[in-house]
Amino acid sequence: MIEILPNWHPVLVHFTVALYFTAGMLLLLAKAFNGQHWTESVTKAAHINLWVGGLITFLTLGAGFHAYMTVPHDAVSHQAMTDHRNWAWMTAPLLFFVSGWSALKCCKAKQFNPLFYLILLVGLFMLGVTAFKGGELVYRYGLGVQTTQFANKNEQHKASGDIQMQQANEPGQVLQPENPKPSAHDHGTHAH
Repeated sequence: MIEILPNWHPVLVHFTVALYFTAGMLLLLAKAFNGQHWTESVTKAAHINLWVGGLITFLTLGAGFHAYMTVPHDAVSHQAMTDHRNWAWMTAPLLFFVSGWSALKCCKAKQFNPLFYLILLVGLFMLGVTAFKGGELVYRYGLGVQTTQFANKNEQHKASGDIQMQQANEPGQVLQPENPKPSAHDHGTHAH
C-alpha cells in the first residue's frame, strides 16, 4: 500500500460520496425537467452512478471496518469513530436498497414512484451526516493523519511570519500561535 495512507478508506469513501450525490442530483434534475430531450441520458447516467456507487460502497465499508480496527486512537476519538461507523452501517443498506431498486426498474424500463425519490433523499441526507462525522475524525481528532513532529517546542515556522507554534500534547488539540508577530503583508489593500 502507498506508505502515507493508513488504509484505503480515505480514498474509497470519496467515490462513494461523489457517485451517490451525483446520482441524486442528476435524478432530481431529470425529474424537475421531465420531458426534455436530454433527461433520458441524464437519468441513465444517474442510474449508472447509483450502481457503481453501490459496488464501491462495499469496498468502502470493508476498508472503513479495517480502519476502525487498526487506526491508533484514544478513548475520546474511539467514541467518535464508533458513531461514524454506526451511521455508515445504517446508511449503507438504505443506499444499497436504492441501487438495487434502480437496477431492477431500469432493466424493466418502468417509471420510479415518489417513494424511490424519498428513500434516495433520506439516504443522501444520512450519507452527508456520515461523511461529516468521518471528516470530524480527521480534522477534529487527527485520526489517520501523519503529523509533523516538532523536534523542539520553540521551533519556528518560517513560512508565515516567524510564528512560533505550540506542540500538540493531546489528541484533537488545535495548535495556536504563541506570541504571533504582525505580518508585513497587508491583507486590507487588495483582494485574494
